[in-house]
Amino acid sequence: GNLHILPCLLKWVEGDQGTADADKDIDAPFLAIWYTPENLDTGVVVISVHDRSSDNYKSDWWWIVPYFKYTLGPLYIEGEWDCRRGDYRDYNDDTNKKDLDYNANGFYLYASYTAGPATVGLGWLYHEGDDDVNDDEMNACPHGHHFEPLLILTGQTNDRNLGGLGNLNR
Repeated sequence: GNLHILPCLLKWVEGDQGTADADKDIDAPFLAIWYTPENLDTGVVVISVHDRSSDNYKSDWWWIVPYFKYTLGPLYIEGEWDCRRGDYRDYNDDTNKKDLDYNANGFYLYASYTAGPATVGLGWLYHEGDDDVNDDEMNACPHGHHFEPLLILTGQTNDRNLGGLGNLNR
């Protein structure tokens, strides 16, 4: 199999002009690791988000997305977990607002079986919502980009995962 390791830094800048840097950036260093032996593709993406785009709060949280895709003869199974943990909103003392922790989950599981020219598959997707906006947790986990689970013939149009990194379809 092949082991792949990809470190990267995503950076959004706001208000930078000329040589003067503003302190309203969003930095998101991440590490993607995936392993692809025969019949298996598995890996994890770990992102550390540091958001300083607001004058009222800062945000430091982890986004962890492990996934797998496995084939055994005519059986195919894939899955993913979208896990978000950390400080979603750490408000300045002068705002009088309650800090919010990030504690959100999303899950995806799909299995299919191919017999001759036909393939039958069944999938399950779950993403949390924030059911209590007055508590100290943000539980909402957004669903994937362009996720269209009711299509009968999906093809390669659903090529994004829960985190938007493109590892769900073969």
